[in-house]
Amino acid sequence: MGTEILFEPIQIGNVELKNRIAMSPMNMGYTGPEGYASDQSNAWYAARARGGFGLIITECVVANPYPWRGSDSLNPLLCDSQKKYRYLSQMADVIHSYKGAKVFMQLSPGWGRQGHPDMVNEGIASGAPSAIPMEMDIRNMNLGWAKQLKRLGITMLDQLGGVEKLQNLSDEEYEGVKEIVFHYLEKNAPEFFHIVKGHREEGF
Repeated sequence: MGTEILFEPIQIGNVELKNRIAMSPMNMGYTGPEGYASDQSNAWYAARARGGFGLIITECVVANPYPWRGSDSLNPLLCDSQKKYRYLSQMADVIHSYKGAKVFMQLSPGWGRQGHPDMVNEGIASGAPSAIPMEMDIRNMNLGWAKQLKRLGITMLDQLGGVEKLQNLSDEEYEGVKEIVFHYLEKNAPEFFHIVKGHREEGF
């Protein structure tokens, strides 16, 4: 297949794109004070639209007015009040003015566990859902896990025949091996045990 199809129109919902080339979200840090789209923000998106992208997806735009949003340390665009809408609308108009480029907004309620405490109201942590315990299926261990375990001197996977053999165990075979592995990890690598069991005890 040639590359010609990239330049053909495509429909996404009720939006028709002039081509199939899209710019993915990138946080450039050009946002103005208090989360407004700045002239530099507009210039950045205008240059990409002028270059011929059919679709531009904005950087993360946080639609949360509360200090627990956890995103202010990187100064993202905000869509948290009527005052911000005019600036975002202006940015969209700039993008649309170049050869019919379209724009989608990447909306976020906040940065959750990746966020940072509020910079003005000290002590307000970034909000996120509570951790939900989930036992890991150790058949999903990949070579990266295997290397980490080997680096720690843990030879469990080798004793079981290696990662590939573990990955190919049937459900019945897995049930017979699982408790052996959990017991081994609890004794020899408690930090890994609490990860695969889906909980963390004090000290880990």
